Amino acid sequence: MFTSLRARLTPRLARTLAFVGAAGLALGTAACTTDGPTALSEQTASFAKAAGGNGGLATEVTTLAWTKPAKERTASAVIGRAGGVLRIPSGARLVVPAGAVSANVTFRVTQVAGSILAYDFEPHGITFAVPLTLEQPINGTNFDRFTNPVVRGAYFKDVLQLDQTRLKATVDEFRPTVLSIDKKWIRFSIDHFSGYIVAMD
Repeated sequence: MFTSLRARLTPRLARTLAFVGAAGLALGTAACTTDGPTALSEQTASFAKAAGGNGGLATEVTTLAWTKPAKERTASAVIGRAGGVLRIPSGARLVVPAGAVSANVTFRVTQVAGSILAYDFEPHGITFAVPLTLEQPINGTNFDRFTNPVVRGAYFKDVLQLDQTRLKATVDEFRPTVLSIDKKWIRFSIDHFSGYIVAMD
């Protein structure tokens, strides 16, 4: 029966049904994450730029900041091909999906000292077969001071690119980012290390 039904579908309709099925699968997968953000709304403005990076050009941005300056703190975990989660002292989580690495890797994250919400991830230079996800709670930050911001995860090469006085940073790449509907979590993908902040445009 399914074979005859498929034969009667036009190519365009078949493609449409396949797209709807794939979208439903993606939404179902996102909803399965536990102990973290659930209902997420995609940031539409500037999302195309975030997804494609910024052409490797350094860009100055305003940063998400802590309401009280953070101390330097570090967390680490050995994670292999099965995946895992590294919990960061600030309450954030680094989610390593299955297949991201092919062997055991010691993941290390350092919360950068200062007012800017920033992390340095190690091993520096490592890339991933499947993107990792950083889940950052908004609690304890100055997020409420912004009116309808476009929130973007952003990559920086060196902590010298962070201006702790002006709460600005020079970043080298933007990442696809989503904000939870209740505005309590920010989530963005990571496909290489080392430094990441949240840009508030």
